[in-house]
Amino acid sequence: MHRCLRSAAAAASFTLLSLIAGQAQAAAISISVVGGAINFHACDFELGITVNGADMGNCPSTPISGDTIDFSASWFAPGAGPGLPSTTLYLTDGGNQITDIFTYAVVNNGDGSSTITGSFSSGLGASLGMLPTGAVGHAGSATFSADYLSGDINSEGLTITVPEPASLALVGGALALLGFTRSRRRA
Repeated sequence: MHRCLRSAAAAASFTLLSLIAGQAQAAAISISVVGGAINFHACDFELGITVNGADMGNCPSTPISGDTIDFSASWFAPGAGPGLPSTTLYLTDGGNQITDIFTYAVVNNGDGSSTITGSFSSGLGASLGMLPTGAVGHAGSATFSADYLSGDINSEGLTITVPEPASLALVGGALALLGFTRSRRRA
């Protein structure tokens, strides 16, 4: 039922399932961050997949250099609704530090097919910044859905350490004391 589906045993992964009406198969996309690279794996999108501008056919599995992947995938979706406007999901470290960003939109093509376009950016273990004011962060995972489409994104094992204010004050005080003692020795 889920042929060509690879489990994502990596730090960050994105899995997208597209159920085809009346068929026993599903289309799937898996994006994972492994060893400093984004790995892309997808299968059963009957109308093709494009990754970073290159046609990948129906069942690509390839590492992507860099920290961002842009993709477009189309599948049969008879009777689908209007789709989804551009949506951004922020994955966080459990606080306000962003670890991964996934932006996507789903369009009904009007011919019995739908297309998802998206971009996945990873900090590859580092922070992508603070969560924007008013934005909702998802600690490690989030889900979404549309007609004939459901998906989830997961970020596991990414820990971003940010010094506590007390630690920063202690280091700052030590540096100030060091500077003061050096200036007294010179005088």
